[in-house]
Amino acid sequence: MTRPPATARTDRDPFLVRWGPLLLLLAAVGLSLVSAPMLGTPARIATVIGGAVAAAALHVGCVVLLAVHAPSRTAALYLAVRTAIAFTMTWANPFAAVFALAGYFDSERYARGPLLWTVYGATVVAMAGSQSGGFPPQGPLGWGMFAGLIMLHVAILAMVMRMTHVEDRRAAERERTIVELEQTNARLEEALAENAALQAQLVDQAREAGVHAERERLAAEIHDTLAQSLTGIITQLQAARDGDETRHDRALVLAREALDEARRSVRALTPAPLADSSLVPALESIVTRWSEHTIVKVDFVATDEIPQLSAAAQSAALRIVQEGLANVAQHADAERVRVTVAAVGEDVVIDVRDDGVGFLVGEEPERPGRGYGLAGMLRRAEGVGGTLAIESAPGEGTALSFRIRGRRS
Repeated sequence: MTRPPATARTDRDPFLVRWGPLLLLLAAVGLSLVSAPMLGTPARIATVIGGAVAAAALHVGCVVLLAVHAPSRTAALYLAVRTAIAFTMTWANPFAAVFALAGYFDSERYARGPLLWTVYGATVVAMAGSQSGGFPPQGPLGWGMFAGLIMLHVAILAMVMRMTHVEDRRAAERERTIVELEQTNARLEEALAENAALQAQLVDQAREAGVHAERERLAAEIHDTLAQSLTGIITQLQAARDGDETRHDRALVLAREALDEARRSVRALTPAPLADSSLVPALESIVTRWSEHTIVKVDFVATDEIPQLSAAAQSAALRIVQEGLANVAQHADAERVRVTVAAVGEDVVIDVRDDGVGFLVGEEPERPGRGYGLAGMLRRAEGVGGTLAIESAPGEGTALSFRIRGRRS
């Protein structure tokens, strides 16, 4: 398998991994000094001590440097110099090979390629030379032991590398499993979010289906009652055309208009202002006509981009504004009205505000001629999934605010 590049980020290494070579160095120095009377000369002892001091300084410096960053050249240079010092110390005193032993365990952390195999080779030779009696081997027996120990250490090195590779593979598998679990969790969260969106869509569709069914029921009732009645009225008026011709003609016109409205309602049950235009122009037309028939000044303000609304929501908005303006004309005694249509995020907000006499919210009476009134507007808003807020106080005017979620095109 392909192994990752060598790294020496010692700031994340365990204590023994970081300081293990230094502990082996101290052990090597101690064994060398104890065996000095038998195996050492002053020059050899000086070599071991000097090498130990240099190796210790090198290791501490490397740990400090590589704790900040891990350039591969610095790590490789550290390993090469440390191996050379360990080999020299082992040549001077075989017991110093304890320090060379570190090359088996951490070399792959600092080097790859030819340098790694060179370090492994020097470590094998140092360990074999130490265990065969020191450098250089003495006589055929010494050389034979040296060769046999080299083969033994090659086998040991192969086992160590095999164990290291197995552990690396397990670590890679664990990391891959963690990544797959994170991806699975992310997909699960996306699925949950999609499920929530689908559920909201199903609720909207169910509401639309209910509105459609009610629309068909009302269409059938209008067709069976109002339309038939108006047709009879027109027939009777045409058959008995006498008396006041002006009133007769006016009644005939009104009856025909009512019949046209009934037929249009049967086809779509869409308010007349919405038949040939979108919501904002329809509202502006209603407000303009209302202002022309009253002495109340009306300001109409609409933002440029309004989220799209369903046909039922547009119809409800139109009827709520109509009812609100009717209430102003009948009960508010207002001098000024302001109608605004605005987008707030994905919502459409329609406000009708007047400066009239106001009332106590919750205590408004349903007066004759008031149609559905505020309670009817509330039911209409809730029927299409919107909300209607009512703010008023005696002498402070009234504000109606209809809010419903739309969708961007």
